[in-house]
Amino acid sequence: MVLRVDTDKSSHGTLSNYLHHVKDVHFQAQSNQDVPFEQLVERLQPLRSSAYTPLFQIVLTTDADFSGMQELTVGNIPGVDFQHLETEDIRLKFDLEVNIGLAKDGGQIRWLYDLGLFGEDSIALLDKHLCHYLHTWAELENTSTELDADLHSLSMMDAAQQQEVLTVLNGETTPYPQTGIHQLLDIQVKTRPDACAVVCGDEVLSYAQLDQRAKQLALYLLEHHQLRADTLVGICLDRSCDMVVAMLAILKAGAAYVPLDPGYPRQRLAYMVEDTELELIISNKAYKQLAQTFSVEVVLADDMQLSHYRVAQEMPLPRVTPDALAYVIYTSGSTGTPKGVMIEHRGLVNTVVDSVGQLEVNAESYFYQSTAFGFDAASWVIWMSLSQGATLMLSTTIDYNSELNSASGKQVTHLMMTPSALQLLNPQAVSYTHLTLPTKRI
Repeated sequence: MVLRVDTDKSSHGTLSNYLHHVKDVHFQAQSNQDVPFEQLVERLQPLRSSAYTPLFQIVLTTDADFSGMQELTVGNIPGVDFQHLETEDIRLKFDLEVNIGLAKDGGQIRWLYDLGLFGEDSIALLDKHLCHYLHTWAELENTSTELDADLHSLSMMDAAQQQEVLTVLNGETTPYPQTGIHQLLDIQVKTRPDACAVVCGDEVLSYAQLDQRAKQLALYLLEHHQLRADTLVGICLDRSCDMVVAMLAILKAGAAYVPLDPGYPRQRLAYMVEDTELELIISNKAYKQLAQTFSVEVVLADDMQLSHYRVAQEMPLPRVTPDALAYVIYTSGSTGTPKGVMIEHRGLVNTVVDSVGQLEVNAESYFYQSTAFGFDAASWVIWMSLSQGATLMLSTTIDYNSELNSASGKQVTHLMMTPSALQLLNPQAVSYTHLTLPTKRI
C-alpha cells in the first residue's frame, strides 16, 4: 500500500493529532488495497525514470511475532534442524527499505539502502534518531497531557547529541554589534577621518570625504524621493567611488540597495527591476541610456549638485534597526529564474564581524576587490574593509597582474577573487613581501 502521510509538524500541532492522521491514512489505504498499483500509476501519471520507482522510493515494513509461533513450529518437526541462510546477494528495489521486527523481548530495525545515495554514517545516524523517537514515544504515558504535547517539543536527538550540536559544533557564542552595517563606519570617520577609505584608479576618498558625500546624497534622496525603511533603490554603476558612495548613502537614508551590474544582459536587469518593483535607480552618464530603458526614475550620481547640503550635514538621519533590509542580491538563475535574496543588517553585520576575525582585517589592511558588483561577496568585502578602517582598492581592469604591480597594488594585503580569476594571477605579479594571500577561502 502507498501511504501519503503529511509529516509537516505545523499541520498537526500535537502528537495525538499526528497519530490520528496516520491512522486515518492507513484505514483509507486499507479500504482501497484492492486497487492495482499499476492502475494507480497509470491514473496519476507521475514523472517516470528508470533510476527510481514511481510514486514512492521509501518502504517501511513491520514484522510482528508476539506469540512465538515460529519457534514452536520449527521445534515441532522431528529430525529437522532449521538454520538461517545468510546471503550477500542483496536485491534492492527501492532507495531505502526499513524493516521493523517486533517480538516479546524487543525488536530490531533492519536498513537496506542504495549505496549511491546513502553512506553508512548517514544510515547509522537515521537509525539512532528513529530509535530515540521510538524510545521517547514508548515512555509517554497514555494521558491527554502527554498525547497533547507539541510535536516540536519531541526531539529526534538525545541530550548528548543536542549538547554536541548546540555547544561543541557551534563553538563559542561571540557577541556582535546590534546595529546597521553602515553605522560601523561612523567609528572610523570619527577616529581616522583622513585615512584612505576607497581607491579606484586615480580617484581617492578619505573616510571623511566618503561620509560627507554619502550624507549629502542621503539627504537628497530623503528630500526628493521620500525614502522609507526597506525601500529598494537600484544601483546601476560599475566599480567606482560613486558606487560605494551610493551604497552608503542609501543605507544612511534607511533604505536598501539592489545591485544592477551594467554588464548583465538587459533582460536579466529588466527582470530584477520588475521583480523588486524599483521606482528609483542611481546611475551615471555612462549608463544613463541603459538605466532609462526600465521606465524608472533615474538619478545620475555624476550630474548632481549636492554642495548645498554641506551645511545640513548634522541633520538627523533615519534610525536603522538590525532587522531592516540592507540589500537584495539575485542568484545566478542557472537552475531557473533568478531569485532575489533579502539580506538584513543583522546577518550582514554578523558575517562581516566573523570574517574580519577569520581573515585578520584591520585598519592597516589594504583590500583589493575585483569581483562583480552583482556578486554577493562584493558587498561583503566592501563592508568588511570599510567597517575596520582599512583601504578598499577597487579593480578598474581585468588585467589584475598589471594593476597589482602598480604603486597602489603593491600595498595590497588581502584580495578577493573567484577561484577561476585567481588561477590567472601571475605569482610574479604578487611576489613582493607586502602581499598576503589569505589561506581561508571566501
